[in-house]
Amino acid sequence: MRRVSALIVSLVLVGVLAGCVRVELNLRVKPDGTGEREVIVAADRDVLLLAAAVDGQDPLAQVEADMRSDPAAVVTRYQQGDLVRLRSVAPMERRLVFTDESVNGEFRIDDRFFWRDYTLDLKTYVDAGDLGDLAAPYAPYLSVIDAVVSVELPTEVRETNGQLDASGRKVVWHLMPERQEHLTLKARQYLWDRIAITCASAGATVLAADAGLIVAARRKQPPKPPEEPAEQSGS
Repeated sequence: MRRVSALIVSLVLVGVLAGCVRVELNLRVKPDGTGEREVIVAADRDVLLLAAAVDGQDPLAQVEADMRSDPAAVVTRYQQGDLVRLRSVAPMERRLVFTDESVNGEFRIDDRFFWRDYTLDLKTYVDAGDLGDLAAPYAPYLSVIDAVVSVELPTEVRETNGQLDASGRKVVWHLMPERQEHLTLKARQYLWDRIAITCASAGATVLAADAGLIVAARRKQPPKPPEEPAEQSGS
């Protein structure tokens, strides 16, 4: 994320205005608990060309190199409309730890026997001030940079301080540069297949136990005495 902050400042210095830069961190989890981590950096094509002409380098080159340093990530660079996008997608671990200066905390998935808990606790700070005094005059423009974090789960979210969509399963946070944010989320997914199997197994065990008790009780019953033949009446 520090490379992203540097990118933002370099673009602002050559005239970036609202809507020219977008940074996304998207976490998506499937019903089986596996998921993916997606990072997207998008910038206006004309602004990138202008920045390259001024600086003599591709402004996205270092960001792309950092993305490709992750051997598990699939990185693509493509153009969509007027935006040039860099997209990195990688499998997501059960405990995803962030130790960057701008994103610090964790997203974790904890499996219990009958349910799965999801917890997000992130502190973010999209910082540009530490990149040098040169960026200071452009600080008012940084507030229009679109920085987004989203989490999409296979179950409804119980607690969050983000924006929950209509499904109740996706939360979005829009971050403001130069402001500290604390993102939180809690959710619980009940594993109904395990619950059903356990209940079925318990039911079968109870039935088997009942059947065993019945058989044992019958075996303990004393045998019935033989019936005496009925006396024939005289003619």
